[in-house]
Amino acid sequence: MKYFIVKKDTPLWLKGAILKPTDTENGYNAISDLWDANEKINNEYLTATIIESQPEWFERVYETSILGKAKFLTKEKAREFYNQTFKKENE
Repeated sequence: MKYFIVKKDTPLWLKGAILKPTDTENGYNAISDLWDANEKINNEYLTATIIESQPEWFERVYETSILGKAKFLTKEKAREFYNQTFKKENE
């Protein structure tokens, strides 16, 4: 599953919102209403084409998890996270 983070405030979501695919997977919406730009937004979404083609507004993030605690990190930070997490003890 692909996730994105909102890099700047938008009319739909505030900066920092994590976006997940909609049920039909033709778009993305926020994982929670915590980041809705206003209370009138009710499960609004943007199409996948818009989200995936606007790197100045949306950045791909990866869900990482240790002990059931999820974090959404950029590709570089996710690699670093897993490298540190699963690093061999004798290295």
